[in-house]
Amino acid sequence: MKKPKTAVLVLGYNSQKYLKDCFLSLTKAKTENIDLVYIDNNSGDNSLDYLRKNFPKVEILANRKNLGFAAGYNQAIKWAIKKGYDYLFLLNPDTITDQNCLRELAKKADQNTILQPLVLIHSRGKKTKLINTSGNNLNFLGMSYCGDYRHQKRFAREKEIVSASGAAMFAPATIFKKIGFLDGSFFMYHEDLDFCWRARLAGFEIKLIPKAIIWHKYNFGRNWGKFFYVERNRQMFLLKNFSAKTLLLVFPIWLINELAILFYALINGWFWLKIKSYFSFLKYFPQTLQSRSKIQIMRVKSDADLKKFISGKISFIEVKIPLLSLYNQITSKYWLNIKKLI
Repeated sequence: MKKPKTAVLVLGYNSQKYLKDCFLSLTKAKTENIDLVYIDNNSGDNSLDYLRKNFPKVEILANRKNLGFAAGYNQAIKWAIKKGYDYLFLLNPDTITDQNCLRELAKKADQNTILQPLVLIHSRGKKTKLINTSGNNLNFLGMSYCGDYRHQKRFAREKEIVSASGAAMFAPATIFKKIGFLDGSFFMYHEDLDFCWRARLAGFEIKLIPKAIIWHKYNFGRNWGKFFYVERNRQMFLLKNFSAKTLLLVFPIWLINELAILFYALINGWFWLKIKSYFSFLKYFPQTLQSRSKIQIMRVKSDADLKKFISGKISFIEVKIPLLSLYNQITSKYWLNIKKLI
């Protein structure tokens, strides 16, 4: 019987400083039938020359411009599917993979499930036992954040999760063939959530495999680019994936939430970025509606089937904004009431 083949896809942009640790760990993987692939988004830091010299067996796919996370990966996903790979492991370059990680993922692999290894924090040059994400959570207003962030590794259990993090997502090629690729219009942020939710709507599952471990050199950051893309993309995610009924039920609190974010952006000097996110959302509105139409036709799961995966609050210690506790009380109560109607 033919053994399944896995392509490990590492996407980088000016990521040379991470490549040694990332690929050195991957070359030590205790498993068979894997090939290593590096996708470069037109870096200017000599990444490609470094890889060719130090890791000559790594397949290189070089893009002529920075396509972003989603479209950059899509080039490699299409390439891997044409080459006949059965599984694709999307992996950040700022990671270190445990030698048993891919073997543990292969043990649990099947054609109907997206898997995520347990992602631990790598900080100050050391591997810690603190969780970066055990799967990303989803708030009903489209906000996504790391699950079990900074909890101890020992508490992690194999379980169904809302969404696999794009930092380390192991998926069968059949799912991409069924539901399509990452949404390139997202550029970066939320494309992993969007892909996983579309998979759920189509009847696929998503699980955490805690015996499979990677370490992520993760630093939570707030910057203008992240704020812009997160704010735009969560609107695109909601419009694409939620039913019309759910959108109508969410709309009143969504509107209040938008006013609150506008105020927050104003006092933090990001008001025009928030306005810009609306205009960008409108630019992609026709394309988003086309995607929505395809998703709603394809879906076999209703919002009622999946509402158990959605939270009414934001529970992430890195989010330190005034009145967050009051905000969570209001949104949680609102979600508790409307989810009965979904």
